[in-house]
Amino acid sequence: MAEITTENIKKLREITGAGIMDCKKALSKAEGDFEKAQEILRQKGAEKAEKKKDRATNSGLVKTLVNEKGGVIIEVNCETDFVASNEEFKAMTDEIAQELIGLDEKDVNIETMPAEAKEKVNAKVTALIGKIGENMSLKRCLKFAVPENGMVKSYVHMGGKIGVLLALTATAEAIKAPETAELAKDLTMQIAAQAPKRICRECYTAEELEKQKKLIQELAAEENPKKPANIVERIANGKLEKFFEAECLVDQMFIKDPSKKVAELIKEVSKKVGGEIKVERFVRYCLGE
Repeated sequence: MAEITTENIKKLREITGAGIMDCKKALSKAEGDFEKAQEILRQKGAEKAEKKKDRATNSGLVKTLVNEKGGVIIEVNCETDFVASNEEFKAMTDEIAQELIGLDEKDVNIETMPAEAKEKVNAKVTALIGKIGENMSLKRCLKFAVPENGMVKSYVHMGGKIGVLLALTATAEAIKAPETAELAKDLTMQIAAQAPKRICRECYTAEELEKQKKLIQELAAEENPKKPANIVERIANGKLEKFFEAECLVDQMFIKDPSKKVAELIKEVSKKVGGEIKVERFVRYCLGE
């Protein structure tokens, strides 16, 4: 049996993050074998995680990470705001984001995450559950690549309550312009604040549009039972336009200058930089939604 020293206990604690007494007990049970002790601690963490898996996780953090190849957005949940503000929990969200952005795959979500990456993420979560004692989980994630002649920008609002990941494209020269980077920043803030669902009205399928038009027409008819059909139709068309203004990014009024729509802003900046700028995709996570 290898000697169980204070130095060995400290070393095991640094490796696993487990408490001092847990490390001491694990080393004693493993007769000083470091690998066996680590496995004992992993198993203990897994048992704790299993016991807590049904407990509600209504708090947490949204985290984004961007590099030259792409961007990642994740939502990691825990039980309380106290743990969400814990430095170890924050460090774990950073590690998960780093793990995902390092994947070779260009487009990854929680369903398509490679098994090896999923195992690493689960191990990190399980270890921290065992140490802190709250249920935690990676609720959702998305990684996407920088498009050709494009950029990916991110924004996190309210200390990790809301996060946005955005991809733009333009001409090779226009994408390098500082005005394009500033536009990307403004658009991520717009998305965070106004929560659009699509880029533009053309993003809806014919079936989706028909369903929405029908709902709006029925609502207009219910609210105006005594008005002629042509007036009701006009009211319905107005409501449909309001729907697009709320749901579509380019149809929204720009939060920094409500005198113009986002589409006008993009057109103005495109003219300045000498090339058309397009929003290719975006995703917005709001904690708990």
